[in-house]
Amino acid sequence: MERAPTGIIGLDQLLRGGLPVGSMILILGATGSGKSTLAKQFLYQALTKHRPAVLVDTHEPLELARETMCSNDWNGELLDKMTFVDCYSWRTGGGGGKYSGTPKNLTVLSITLGEFVKKNIQADSRARFVIDSFSDFIIHAGADASARFLESLKARLAERKTVSLVLLEEGLHDEKTNAAIEYIADGTIRMRYAEGGRHLMVSRMQATPATLKWVPFTLARGLELAVADYFR
Repeated sequence: MERAPTGIIGLDQLLRGGLPVGSMILILGATGSGKSTLAKQFLYQALTKHRPAVLVDTHEPLELARETMCSNDWNGELLDKMTFVDCYSWRTGGGGGKYSGTPKNLTVLSITLGEFVKKNIQADSRARFVIDSFSDFIIHAGADASARFLESLKARLAERKTVSLVLLEEGLHDEKTNAAIEYIADGTIRMRYAEGGRHLMVSRMQATPATLKWVPFTLARGLELAVADYFR
């Protein structure tokens, strides 16, 4: 199976080379666990390979997202090539830029994303796509409508062999909702942040052995996993 490297030290080793091409992966964790950093680093790795990278962002404007990524000493010129879908500015009544939408109206957003994917992503481009955070979709549009939206988007992205990450806040939704989203996804990476530090677990992954063990990682210019002890 073809895989897309994440560009994250240690994680690709756990994933036997990266995430399966065409898959949709759920990133589940509490606030501060490192989900957004992982997702942005995944997109940045695509930019370094001159591949399309799309960020659907519900909780920060483009300027802040870019500033956060630049704080990791990532190349600003490459970041300018990232496609930003603004699902944040509707909160303040501001303009949404070239691509925008609201999690309150998934019908319109689905059309916007569908047209973008059709026009800008080819099957051989090995694009990457991130939704941060899908919890806002569930809060504003409801669990059932959000699940239907995600299923449709997954089919479009898989058709073009795009790897996608869907970020979900742990502890914010009931277990039934979490299970429904996990069922749609092809794999799950869990993240946690506690007194002992930050840890990650690949609990389920298409064509990849599950690790079922919490692996520590650090945040310094991006994520880096300490996997040496895991493989002993």
